[in-house]
Amino acid sequence: MFRRYWFVLSLASLLLVGLPGFLVFVADLLGYEGEIDSWLEGRLGLSHRFSIGSIPGIVLFLLPLVLILLYFLKLRRKPLTVSSTFLWKKSIEDLHVNRFLQWMRHNTLLLLQLASLLGLIYAIVGPRLHGSSASGRHYIITVDNSASMNATDVSPTRLEWAKAQALREIDAATDSDFGMVIVFNSTAEIRQSRTSNRALLRRAVADVRPTSHSTRIEEALILAESLANPARSTENEAVRPLDAEPGKERTYAAPEGIPTTVHVFSDGRFSDVADFALNNLTIHLHIPELPRDTVNNIGIVRMDAVRDDADASKVEVSVRVLNFRAEVASVELKLDVLSRSGNLLDARQKSVYLPKRVVEYPEGESTIPTKDIPGEQIATFTLTGVDTAADVELRATLAGLQDAFPLDDRVSVILGIVRKARVLHVGPKNAAIAYFLDSPSTKDIADVRYITREQLADRKLYGDPARSGEIDLVIFHRCAPEREEDLPLANCLFVGAVPPPWKKTGTAGDPEIVEAVKFPRVQGWVDTHPIMRGLRGWQDLELAEAWRYEALPPRTPRLLEGDRGMPLIFTRSRGTNTDLILAFGLETEDGQWNTRWFMKIGFPLFLRNALYVLGNIRDAGAEDNLRPGQIQILRPPGGVAEIVVRSPSGEKTTIERGGRADFTFSGTDELGVYRVAAKDDERRFAVNLFDPEESHIEPRMSIRIGQEEVRAGVNRSQPLELWRYIVLLGLVLVVVEWYLYNLRVHV
Repeated sequence: MFRRYWFVLSLASLLLVGLPGFLVFVADLLGYEGEIDSWLEGRLGLSHRFSIGSIPGIVLFLLPLVLILLYFLKLRRKPLTVSSTFLWKKSIEDLHVNRFLQWMRHNTLLLLQLASLLGLIYAIVGPRLHGSSASGRHYIITVDNSASMNATDVSPTRLEWAKAQALREIDAATDSDFGMVIVFNSTAEIRQSRTSNRALLRRAVADVRPTSHSTRIEEALILAESLANPARSTENEAVRPLDAEPGKERTYAAPEGIPTTVHVFSDGRFSDVADFALNNLTIHLHIPELPRDTVNNIGIVRMDAVRDDADASKVEVSVRVLNFRAEVASVELKLDVLSRSGNLLDARQKSVYLPKRVVEYPEGESTIPTKDIPGEQIATFTLTGVDTAADVELRATLAGLQDAFPLDDRVSVILGIVRKARVLHVGPKNAAIAYFLDSPSTKDIADVRYITREQLADRKLYGDPARSGEIDLVIFHRCAPEREEDLPLANCLFVGAVPPPWKKTGTAGDPEIVEAVKFPRVQGWVDTHPIMRGLRGWQDLELAEAWRYEALPPRTPRLLEGDRGMPLIFTRSRGTNTDLILAFGLETEDGQWNTRWFMKIGFPLFLRNALYVLGNIRDAGAEDNLRPGQIQILRPPGGVAEIVVRSPSGEKTTIERGGRADFTFSGTDELGVYRVAAKDDERRFAVNLFDPEESHIEPRMSIRIGQEEVRAGVNRSQPLELWRYIVLLGLVLVVVEWYLYNLRVHV
């Protein structure tokens, strides 16, 4: 019985042997490689690595089926002149051969060929036997996916090169090694926590995508240090007594560091890290090797548009272009003026001559240049007849430029539309404040409404506008809401008023009670804050009375300070809003002047600074230049519950107002122009690279971390993968054997 069906049983056995490999391959195609490895390693001490792509793998797994079909369907005979009897006999034999069961009894060669194919299949599946992992080393893969890694001077890009090198480093690790993956640009993120499962590490590296962000490595080093140099010891927590006397705690078991190798795959285009101690970290810097001074990039690193003070329809545009090449260059710079719908309103072009980059290196072995100055030129354009009420895009392009870094070859700037501040004045009118608010120059930039102290309780006059975001700035003069929840969703200026939770009267010793101080003296001030910009002579400020605020939040910005640390002018953050608080009034409760500050030139300048900073004014200049990853604060007209932001690629993001007065958008990862739709209103803003360090794409072969200079080193020797040659040899043998077999059978 066995002799009769041995071939069928052998064929079924081969199919059963090949089934696990087929199931593992299907799981890899579906994205379960890590889960399969975890299951195999936990139960059988095995893992695998499928060494070819999906398409070649599918072809390979179909080869056994193709081979069987060839045996069953391929019937070739050489024409011979025979007698009729011999022809009849031969036909009967062919008929038996074409019967499936009869055919299966005689093809031992098929079994050998199927076994060869299964051997090849399991060779590329790459099973690995795991040993003990108690003494493995620790390593961290850090991959730079910042803007400069999009350069194409390494094929296809520097990021793809970095990922390939990172995968090679993971493959060179042993089964007892533990690794993790960190991706960094302007920030850092752990993509895969510490594990010995190389499939999970490989997947984390393969999933890294390019960005347009700038490069900072500090955060990545801090994340790596948290693993190698733990601040706390778990053993210390285990042995520490629970009833330790307060104030006499001590360390019973000091934390032990873990020697860790950090592999940095980058082009080195980040600043040196001065204040960092490596301790248990060993840095291996992997930099693409390119010939020195062969960088090929010319880029736009700045673009500004300023309207003329005398004629707002006249716009001066300046474009800063840098040449990072080692030779002089001449490029064509185009400036297009586009409407909101994309129609071309005006077009300008000029030739820009750029001197070559100048670089000097120190004598000795250091590869850090002492001087590195790119060639620079600023091109200017003068545009006339630009409508101040129109939403206009200015787009500068380096025409016909073919370099290795296209992200800085085109930039856009949106000309701002005049936006007035919406101001609400609450309380009795003060002559000095009213004179400023009602002046013609202020009316050009702000719409001001007045309500009395009693009208604070009126929902239509105060409640609804204050809570819906219709107001940008509320000036509280000698009055304020009693509760914090009654404060508006807007920036506030308190003059002669005490904002909640502070109050003027109450229980003695309450930290929320402000104390009246007679004739306080000014001791110091901050002139770098935007509200204090350009203001002088604070030492001459005379005050009859001020209030001392206690229990201020930590790190409260004190713009003006009196004796004994008394804050006279300070700000506080309230959610997304800012309150500017004057700890003194212009007049007393009985109507007498409390100061002569209003008679000095600094008083209207102070109010104007506060109006610009807190009132969200746009004065028809260019919108703010945003870089990738920066947060954009959006303040559409009041009463808007949600906005829709559309990225340059067309992706839409809906943002709800919630309890905020403004909208915060953080998805500024793409370069280009974004559109913001709020009901019938639409505005735009642009995101540009504008980073000379990212545009300077020449790799740095060494960096300084702390007191050490880390140089790019030779990659660790990689194991030679023989599976490709085994597969190739096996396929050649199968083809040759099949050809010889057909010659032998059909001659």
